[in-house]
Amino acid sequence: MTRAEELNQGIRPYINIYTPENVLDWNYCRSGAGYYYLDYLKIRESSNDDGDYYKLWFVDKIDTVFISNKNRDEPKLIESVPNPIGKIPAIILYNQRSPMRGLGVSDLTDVADLQKAIYNEFSEIEQIIRLSNHPSLVKTKDTDAGAGAGSIIEIPENLDANLKPYILQPNGSNLDSVLKAINCKVEAINRLSHVGTIRATSERVQSGIALRTEFELLNARLSEKSKLMELAEEQIWRLFAEWQETVFDGEVEYPESFDIRDWATDLELLQSAKASNIKSATFAKEIDKQIAKTVIDDDMTLEQINSEIDSNTTAIGEFPQQPITLPTV
Repeated sequence: MTRAEELNQGIRPYINIYTPENVLDWNYCRSGAGYYYLDYLKIRESSNDDGDYYKLWFVDKIDTVFISNKNRDEPKLIESVPNPIGKIPAIILYNQRSPMRGLGVSDLTDVADLQKAIYNEFSEIEQIIRLSNHPSLVKTKDTDAGAGAGSIIEIPENLDANLKPYILQPNGSNLDSVLKAINCKVEAINRLSHVGTIRATSERVQSGIALRTEFELLNARLSEKSKLMELAEEQIWRLFAEWQETVFDGEVEYPESFDIRDWATDLELLQSAKASNIKSATFAKEIDKQIAKTVIDDDMTLEQINSEIDSNTTAIGEFPQQPITLPTV
């Protein structure tokens, strides 16, 4: 009831993170105003050798239920408490939104299938190597042969020439085909996740436009995730404000851009532009500002540098006229 009781009992706000496999059931209801809200949520809290504990959330109450492993058909109600805020305090953190309400889209769906295929193909490579390095000996029952290097094979003197022992060894040329298939799947994973340029381990010819396009796709994907995390955190703070019987008037801001630039290339380009001797004070000022922005990270220092550039820079090739003085005789 009071702040002192909260401190004495160790009561404090907390957040639980539930992974999708622990969210077992939910239901959305449509209000009179037309929007949908969550009115039922079933979560698996914990599991042990005796059974599972579940938390059932409703808009008016919160039930804790235990289901024994011996008798799954008879759940036991452990506790039922009222829900003081009249809504289920659960926020969905989407990876990507889907047309289905309450369901997101995973980035790992297609990647997981490719990873599984790569795992199986590595198993095939192991089998090819084993069969290639350890061939099978084909012989008749009466032929005495041993395995290993330098072994002696004794055959009957009257043995038909067509029945002489021989080694059966599979062709290992399929190994290259399997390796090429694995490399193609790795490139497909890089394209699906837009990290091909970041994960590049070998030299490959790629135009600047292609590199820029791939960086922009990755930037767009990361920006989308950032916006979804920003929305989820803001909703969490609004729920916390409702528990405290107040209104959240703050603002949650996440980075909007994750652009990856080649600063060394940009600096080289700016220096080449500065050395082009364009007679324009405005051009010279802007180039100097871009160079300073490339090498300086501190905003306050950068602002001071920009003010100095605006007050001191003159156009390249323009010099103040000096007064001409005649020598005295």
